Amino acid sequence: MIYLDNAATTRPTQEVADAVARAMLDCYGNPSSAHALGVEAARALDGARRAIAGVLRAPRDRVFFAASGSEANNMAIFGACPPGARRPGRIVTTRAEHASVLNAVRELEGRGWQADYAGVDSLGRVDLAMLESAIGEDTALIALSHVNSETGAAQPIEAIGRIRDRRNPGAALFFDCVQSFCKLELLPERLGADMVSFSAHKIHGPKGVAALYARGGLRLRPLVHGGGQEAGLRSGTENTPGICGFAAAASALAPRIGENAAKAARLKARLLEGLDGSGLEYCRVSPPDGSPYILCVAFAGVRAEVLLRSLSAEGVCVSAGSACSSRHRSRRGSSALNAMGLSREVIEGALRFSFSPFSEAGEVDEALDRLRAIVPTLRAKR
Repeated sequence: MIYLDNAATTRPTQEVADAVARAMLDCYGNPSSAHALGVEAARALDGARRAIAGVLRAPRDRVFFAASGSEANNMAIFGACPPGARRPGRIVTTRAEHASVLNAVRELEGRGWQADYAGVDSLGRVDLAMLESAIGEDTALIALSHVNSETGAAQPIEAIGRIRDRRNPGAALFFDCVQSFCKLELLPERLGADMVSFSAHKIHGPKGVAALYARGGLRLRPLVHGGGQEAGLRSGTENTPGICGFAAAASALAPRIGENAAKAARLKARLLEGLDGSGLEYCRVSPPDGSPYILCVAFAGVRAEVLLRSLSAEGVCVSAGSACSSRHRSRRGSSALNAMGLSREVIEGALRFSFSPFSEAGEVDEALDRLRAIVPTLRAKR
C-alpha cells in the first residue's frame, strides 16, 4: 500500500503507540482524583502539556486539550465570540477555510454576529489589502488557516499579525495550524497569534486528541461545561493516554522540522517532475510557495472521485480534498477551490497528494506509474 494521504491522517509510530499503552496501563487513574493513581495520572498529563508547550515555546498553562482539531477550532471561535453575546461584533475570515471554521462562523452569523470574508487569489493566498480593509473597530476575531488542508497554501502569519496590530490590536487573531504544527516553524508568541489549534493524528499521534494554544490574558468562554478541567475552558476527564501519545509524537518530530520539510519538498518536486515528464495533461492547484507536504493537482477530463477509486484499487491512497468534508461535499464542490475562482473542471478533478517524514521516493515513483496507466484509460472511457 502506497499511502500519500497524510494531510487526512498519519500512521502512528511505535513510539507513540507505546506511550499510549503505558499511560493506559500505568496511569489509568482520573487526573482529578486525589489518590495516588490520580496524582500519577495528573503528573503524566502535566508532563505531556509541558512537552507540547515546549514545542511552541509557550507557557504550559496556555495549552488546552480537546478531542479534535475541529473542537479546538470551535473552542477558539465560540470562546472569543460567544453566541449569546449582548453586543455581537464582527468576525473576519475567508471562504477558503476548513469546514470547522466556516460552519462555526455561519452559526454565529445566525446568532447576530457579522462575518466579513476577505478574498483569496487563484493560488489560495489571502488578499492582504482586502483583509486589512475588513478589520474594523468592532472586529472581535480574525480566523484563518495557516496552511490550507486542500491546497497547502500558506498564509503569512507575521504580515497578518502586523495588519491586525495596525487596524485593531484588540481583535483576537486565531490560526488553524492543524496542517503546520511540527511541520513548519510555529512560535505563536513570536508571530503575534493569540490562538493556535493543532491535532495529534496529523503528526503520527493518536486520533481523538488535539489542543488549543491561547495566550495569557485572553478571555475565552468555555464550549463544554462541567467539572472545570483544562482551567475551566474544556470540561471533561482528560484523555491521558491520547495526550501522552500526542506529546510523544510532537517531541519526536519537533527537533527535525527543517529536515523533514526538506525531505517533503524533495518528494513533492519529484512528483511534479514525474508529472511534467509523463505526458499527462494536468493543472497544478497548489501554489509554488505552499507547504512542502501537500500537492493538489487536477487532470483534465478526469473526475477526482473516479481517479481516487481507481488508484485505491491499485494500492495508492490519495484524497479528493479535505477528508473531513469529502463524504459530505456540496454540489458546488470544495469551498476552498471555489473561493480561488477555479473552473468547474479543475474543482471536480482536484486530487491531493500529501507526504510525511516516512514517505519515500519509491512510493512517489510507483504512484506515478499507476497514474500513467490509469489516467489515459479513464479519459478514453469519457
